[in-house]
Amino acid sequence: MNIKFFSPLVVSILLLVGVSNANAKGQPTPHQREVQRCDHDAHVAAGKLKAEFNTVDSNQNGSLEKNETAATKITARCFRHLDRNNDGVLSTTELQRMS
Repeated sequence: MNIKFFSPLVVSILLLVGVSNANAKGQPTPHQREVQRCDHDAHVAAGKLKAEFNTVDSNQNGSLEKNETAATKITARCFRHLDRNNDGVLSTTELQRMS
């Protein structure tokens, strides 16, 4: 490869990388965007479940299992996010903290 051609090519690539990095500063990473989306969805889900708790709690045991929240279209991702103690059920306390 000719050095006269190679040098401008390298400089152009470095400039493009620099510009793209400058634009990316302050932007959330894909992981941060996923956490933000999950937080938002979980807050919305918590508010909905809190308002409909007695209706959704079909076995009236004072907590919500995954199968009970399926009727309200709460995703598994939101359920896991709301279930702070990872016991597989949502308590009213967990919903209070999130909404």
